[in-house]
Amino acid sequence: MATSNNIPFVVNLDEEHATHLDIVGGKGANLAILFQRGFNIPHAFVITTNAFQYVLNNEETKNILSIIDNIDIDNIKELEDVSYKIKQTISNINLSNDLINLIINHYNKLCEKSNNINIDVAVRSSATAEDLPDNSFAGQHDTYLHVKRDNLIDKIKECWASLFTAQAISYRKKSNIDHKIVKLAVVIQEMISSEVSGVAFTANPITGLRNEVIIDSTYGLGEALVSGLVTPDHYEIFIDKYENIEIRVKNIGEKSIHIIGKSDGGTETLITDDNNKKIEALSDKYIIELAKLAKQIEKSYNYQPQDLEWSFNNEKLYILQARPITTLFPIPKNAHGQSDLRCLGSFGAVQGFLEPMTPLGESTIRTLLSCFLRILHINRITSVEDDISSNPLRHHICKSASNRLWIDITGVLTSPLVRFFPIARIDTGMG
Repeated sequence: MATSNNIPFVVNLDEEHATHLDIVGGKGANLAILFQRGFNIPHAFVITTNAFQYVLNNEETKNILSIIDNIDIDNIKELEDVSYKIKQTISNINLSNDLINLIINHYNKLCEKSNNINIDVAVRSSATAEDLPDNSFAGQHDTYLHVKRDNLIDKIKECWASLFTAQAISYRKKSNIDHKIVKLAVVIQEMISSEVSGVAFTANPITGLRNEVIIDSTYGLGEALVSGLVTPDHYEIFIDKYENIEIRVKNIGEKSIHIIGKSDGGTETLITDDNNKKIEALSDKYIIELAKLAKQIEKSYNYQPQDLEWSFNNEKLYILQARPITTLFPIPKNAHGQSDLRCLGSFGAVQGFLEPMTPLGESTIRTLLSCFLRILHINRITSVEDDISSNPLRHHICKSASNRLWIDITGVLTSPLVRFFPIARIDTGMG
C-alpha cells in the first residue's frame, strides 16, 4: 500500500515526484527544487497528496467535500460549526497500519541521516494551492514545531484537518478555488535548533526595488517573528549588477521574547535578556552571506522574487521555506540585474487606457513608434524592441510588463535641458 495509481504515499526530496506540485503541494515542491539545486535544506520527506486522498476516501470522511459545497460563508456560525466537525472527524480517523509503518520508516531514515535516533521534526502543511505566484495561503494551514516520534501521526492528521479551517474554506470560496481540486501534503522536516532565524525578501516588498534584499531577524525560532510577537532587527541591503553589497539600513529591534524548543516536545516562549535586546542578532558577515544566498535562490527561480524563511545554527545557514512574493508588479523583460534606477511612463495611462493590451495592440503601437523614430532620424540610436540583444547599442525606449507598454523616459528626465527636474529627486519609496 506504499502507492496508489503509481503515485507514492511518501517521497524524499531527492525523488522525481518531490517537485510535482500536485503531489507534494507548494511548500514541498519548493523545498525539493531547492534541495535538488544544491541549496542547504534540512533533511525532509513528504507525505503526498495521494495519501491525503486515500484518507479522504475513507467511509468516515468521504462526504466532507459535498458538505462544504453547501456552506454559506457569510453565516459565520454555520461555517465554524461545519469546520469544527470536519476537523474533528479527520483528527480522530484511524490510519491503516501500513500507512503508519511507512511514515515511521521514513522518519527512522531521517534520524539516520541526522545521526540521532529520535530527532525532533517540523510538521508543515503543504497545499496544492499555496505558495504560488498568484495566491498566498501563508499562515492558513497548520505547522507544528519540535514534534517527537510519539506525536508524529497525530500532528500529521491535524495538518490534514487544517485544510478545513473556517478561514481556509472562506478564502477558497472567495477566491473561486474549487475545494475538490485542493489537496494537502505534509512535509516532515528535520528540526533545526535555531540560534537566530527570520525572513528574507529578495526584493523590497514595499517599494518593489529588485536590487534590495530585506532581512528581518530574531533570536531562537522564527515563529515569534512570523506571528508578529516580536519586533525584529531589520536590514536593507543594496546589491548592484556587479554583486557589490552594501548594508544601507540597520534598525535594531527590541526582540523582547524568543521561542525555543522544549526537551519533551513543542516550544516555549522566554523573555530575552536585557543586554541581548540591544545586540544585533546577526553580524555583518552573516547578513551579507544571507543576502548573497537569497539572490542566488531568486536567480534559480528565473529572477522571480522570493520570500524566504531561514535559520542559523552552529554558524551554518539553512533555508526552511521559499515562496514567491505575490504583491509585486512585474518588471520589464531584460531588466533583471540593472542597478540604475529607471523611470517608465505608462503609454496606456497617458491615453486613458488602463486595461492590459492585446499582443496585436502592442505590436501596432510599436510599429507606429518605430515609424515616428525614423521620421526624426533617430532610429539608429533608439529602438522600440524589447530584445536588447537585437542591437545592444541602441537605447530601447519601449518596455513591456504585465501586458502593458511602458516608455523609458529616464533620458529625458536626466537631460541637461531639464535639470530643474533631475531624476535624483524622484521618491523611489513611492514604488
